[in-house]
Amino acid sequence: MLKPTVGVAGLSHTNLLHVIVRTGNHTLPPHTTSWALTPVTHDRHGEFVAGTGFRFSRPGTWATATCPSIAPYPCGLHLATTEEDPAAELWHAAPFDILPADDLLLLAYHQRDLLHSEGATVQVRKAFVVAHVSGLELIKKHGPGADLHGLWLAGLDWMGRLAIRSMMSGGATYAELAEVVAKRIDARFYYDARFDGATHRQALRALRPRTSWLIRLILKRHARKRGTGVSNELGDPLRVLRYIMASDAGVPTEHAAELALTNLQVFAYVQARKVATHAEIMRVPEALGHSHLGRYTTLRSSGHDHDTAVAHCAQEPPF
Repeated sequence: MLKPTVGVAGLSHTNLLHVIVRTGNHTLPPHTTSWALTPVTHDRHGEFVAGTGFRFSRPGTWATATCPSIAPYPCGLHLATTEEDPAAELWHAAPFDILPADDLLLLAYHQRDLLHSEGATVQVRKAFVVAHVSGLELIKKHGPGADLHGLWLAGLDWMGRLAIRSMMSGGATYAELAEVVAKRIDARFYYDARFDGATHRQALRALRPRTSWLIRLILKRHARKRGTGVSNELGDPLRVLRYIMASDAGVPTEHAAELALTNLQVFAYVQARKVATHAEIMRVPEALGHSHLGRYTTLRSSGHDHDTAVAHCAQEPPF
């Protein structure tokens, strides 16, 4: 049974195969029981060609398996589905190892034609071609919050599969990623920025020459005043970004500068400030790990004083 969400890596994500069926108002054709996808390209005759070399005809026709032209794929149509395993990562299915998900075919098959199933990959004797789907439009409209593990899009190929999934899981839209590509922004910086909770605009602001220069002056002045000894790291745009994020969250300038010179996550700091002073948070040893600031906040919320909360965190293994 096709479910609207899938549980991947312990989290619930929108099932994009279900989205395709729902938004297209598709119903299973006669003599079929299950839905599936496959990425395709177009040849000069207008046919859809799978990564194995198999040629699919237009929607509304049956496709019967032949032995593929690409080894080591055995006979059978190789498709991707969440029907057999609701926890499987759709975009890690074998068909997506050869072709990106820019163009997709929605197909339907019957359980009696199932030859083999492993994760999100199935091999079937035959399948009914239901519709041609733009994978790009699908990701643009429904990508955020969906299962994107292993997603490969030709237009964003340079970012890598992990980066696309993490950026969009962090709230980035396809349009924002396209802007990153167009402006040739460093993918690693942008990936780290979204992973840390920065918005798209905050990440771009951190790279503006004048903004970056002014914030680095503030950080350099603060580093000298405090004697933190990290002035050699002030060129790191993530420190500039951390200052911007803190300022946008209402953190005073001096505190924002000090926070930017640490490796604490801004969101965790803002939450901790509800139960602890800035000075107390700065005294939480960074060696305890990022996750322990959240644990520290929970302990302080429960009535523990600073020293007791730190001692409890120290007893737990770092993440």
